[in-house]
Amino acid sequence: MNTLICAYKDVHQPYRHVLYMLMFNINFDPDESKTTFMKTKENNSELSFLILHQELIDGCRRGDQKAQFMIYKLYYKAMYNTSLRIVDDPIEAEDIMQESFLSAFEEIGTYSETVSFFDWLKKIVENQSRSQF
Repeated sequence: MNTLICAYKDVHQPYRHVLYMLMFNINFDPDESKTTFMKTKENNSELSFLILHQELIDGCRRGDQKAQFMIYKLYYKAMYNTSLRIVDDPIEAEDIMQESFLSAFEEIGTYSETVSFFDWLKKIVENQSRSQF
């Protein structure tokens, strides 16, 4: 498993528990072109958590649909709520959130890791939401 470590701030506090749950079911191998599902041997350590989050981002950069789905599951509610606060329409917020994730996955190469992934994704959602007015 890749030992690249991202900053702990990369995952918004309420969603860290989701990654902890995922650690027991998913192993992202950076040397493989696909995501493999298996039990991980790491404990509930912060290092494993950071590696998993970074592997999700790296998987998205490679176009791995399973990694994209995990990122989607991890950030869906927060991004939906962000859009809903701006557009004040649940159906429109859902559409914007979907478009935002598609845009983020297409443009993930521009994510420079100078800000947290959460903040980068939230900015995309905010911009998409404002452009709907």
